[in-house]
This record gives sequence, C-alpha cells and structure tokens, in this order.
Amino acid sequence: MIGKLKGKIENIFEDSCFIDVSGVCYIVHCANNYLKSLNLGQEVSVFIHTMTKDEMPVLYGFEEFTERELFVLLTSVQGVGGRMGISLIGEIEHMQLVKAIQQENPQVLQQVSGIGNKIALRIINELKNSKKFFANYANLNEINTTSADTTYQLKQDSVSALVNLGFRKIDVINAVEVIIKESEQVDLEDIIKGCIAKLSR
Repeated sequence: MIGKLKGKIENIFEDSCFIDVSGVCYIVHCANNYLKSLNLGQEVSVFIHTMTKDEMPVLYGFEEFTERELFVLLTSVQGVGGRMGISLIGEIEHMQLVKAIQQENPQVLQQVSGIGNKIALRIINELKNSKKFFANYANLNEINTTSADTTYQLKQDSVSALVNLGFRKIDVINAVEVIIKESEQVDLEDIIKGCIAKLSR
C-alpha cells in the first residue's frame, strides 16, 4: 500500500500527472486546481489513496493529509467514486465542504458537475454525524471560521462575475483558486483581473 510519494513531475495531464520516483513513474490522479499549480520538473510530495477500478489500482494524490482523509470519507458514500470525490475536493474550498455537510446544505455540493440533489443529500445524510473527523479537520488546518466564510464569499463573487463574462465555470474555479493561493491579500478586482489574464492566454 502506497501512503506517500516524493518525486519530480514528469508530465501533467487534464486529470492526472506522472510523478517520477527514482526512475519509476506513477500515474497519480489529482484535483484540477492542484494540477494547475504544478510545473514540469517540480519536486512534490503527495499523500496517496489507492482505489481499484476494473481490477486495476488507481492512485489519487493530495497535497495535504487532511485532503486525503476528506476524499476517503466522501468516497465511502455509495455512488461517489474517485472522479466525483476528486472533483468535490478540487472545486469546493475544503472547510466550506465540511461545513456544508455539517449544516446540511446540499446547494454547496451541487456546484460540482454531476452532483444533483439526490446524491448531495446522500452525502450529507451519511457523513453529517462524523463529528470526530470534522473537528479534527478544522483543528489540523487551524482555520478561522469567519475568515473561511469571507474567502468563500470572495470566491463565489469572483466565479459569478467571470462566468458572466463568458468564461467556462470549471476554468474559472481553477483560476480563482490559483490567484488566491498565490496571494491571500487580494480583493475582488484583483482576482478578476488576474483570472482574465490567465484565462485569456
């Protein structure tokens, strides 16, 4: 069982990357926002969760251990496979995802393509009582709730504005995440300008 990989980025694809570990390349599926932040030749360290599809092992990689744990929790729900789980991880800010489950808010989960009301409610109903994990997640990330709410609203406003300008939502979400990750001290105008620059290349 592989728990973690350390190596160099050999190739980057739409939903995965090759990580070269001492000459052996592993195909690792990652969230789009993480893949967008990678560069060829970059040294990385990713936590791994292995799933099986058609009797073949599939590796999913995460920048943080808590992301891996959240992914494992999500994919324990019937009907939530690896692709859907990684989309949830990549398209919704993690603390907001946790809060949406705790507060039984399916609309947040339904932002992700392929997740309708039925599967959103199933995720909530099966996971809302995992209080120990959710408490640990908040503590491990040292997230201030007020700050998380402010960042979430800023992301929502940015995505809405950019989609109205004609950009694809999935591209917009990824670009917004990258801009905010690059500099936490940004306002709505900074994010929109930065995203337009990235998306217009």
